[in-house]
Amino acid sequence: MRIIELDASKWKTVADFYDALLAAVQAPKGHGKSPDALVDSMIWGGMNAVEPPYTVQISSLSTAPKEVRDHVQLVSDVLVDGRIYRKRHKGDDIEASIVIAPVDDQVAKIRNAVDAVRYEGPDPNVRAGIDKAMRKFKLGPYR
Repeated sequence: MRIIELDASKWKTVADFYDALLAAVQAPKGHGKSPDALVDSMIWGGMNAVEPPYTVQISSLSTAPKEVRDHVQLVSDVLVDGRIYRKRHKGDDIEASIVIAPVDDQVAKIRNAVDAVRYEGPDPNVRAGIDKAMRKFKLGPYR
């Protein structure tokens, strides 16, 4: 698996984190700077020049301001949630993670959490939303 190393020693803002990460995965210009935007491009794919599998390993995060540290942890957690959602509703896993050095067994813990998830089929909330839109616009039943 590819390891993408980022050094957080000079990060002062959350924007610095996004700038470094988006450059590392060669995200397109105008890529969003939010956890949801990262789930879209890193887990659902097709946007960035660098595609999974990969692990983003961040060093020196302890020197960054608390707001930055907390946001990086949030993004890491949201990516794990995105992987779990994808596996539960699409049946496959995309190995894209953010881990904070020292790495220890973070990658294995993430993989184990995703591996424990079983495929349940498409998200029923998405299906209900599609059906509602189809009725609203009188487009007939969704198949």
